[in-house]
Amino acid sequence: TEVNLDVFFVDGEPISASVGLECKRISSDDTGRLTGCAFDCVRAIDIGSRLVQETIGKMFPYYKENKISGIGDVNVILDGRKVYFVEKCERLGLDYHVTLFTNIEKKDFLNTMADIYDKTYKPDVSKLWSTSVCVYVDYPHEGIPMQVPDSIKKDVYLFDGMMKDGVLVQTGASSELMIVCGSDTDLKGAFANALEKCELLRDEIINLDYRKDCTRSDYDMAPLKRWQALSDMGYV
Repeated sequence: TEVNLDVFFVDGEPISASVGLECKRISSDDTGRLTGCAFDCVRAIDIGSRLVQETIGKMFPYYKENKISGIGDVNVILDGRKVYFVEKCERLGLDYHVTLFTNIEKKDFLNTMADIYDKTYKPDVSKLWSTSVCVYVDYPHEGIPMQVPDSIKKDVYLFDGMMKDGVLVQTGASSELMIVCGSDTDLKGAFANALEKCELLRDEIINLDYRKDCTRSDYDMAPLKRWQALSDMGYV
């Protein structure tokens, strides 16, 4: 099971942690070309949890020794016997952190980062699942309208777009137009919430598409299936 762990550090001390699952392929059943994230899900997790301690927690002495303030992130694969480290970085993940800040962190991104670097950050997070779904078009064209209903604007993060005569339109530079975020107390409900908001865009964007299988668990990379596997292995 592949999983991401993300920790905020202040002066080398781990202050808060989150866990995420993502799917990279653009089409249902985890097929098609690779994209940044077709969909993503994130929730807060205790720093003392087994999932944190047996993954990024192994690197805590490095962060402490170097008094690092910022973000630490690892991508690992777990099989119940070993932890396989795939990637480590200290960067913001475009989908992951947008998903995190939309519904988990109660302060916005700029104020949270300021608190981290001012060494005043204290966790203030919700217990919800936050999810995001990528909305795309196969053939982007400059000037095609892509209006976003007022009711979901706060849950939308644009990857593409420009204003033309007072109307939001595609630039034509990117197939991936935006991500749409949802939330709920359970993972399936959070994805269903995001899909409901995506559906509101159908009358606003010509030929848009997005993966609709995020609430299913019948393919290998399904987040619901992977979260259940983490539970079965005793990690969550």
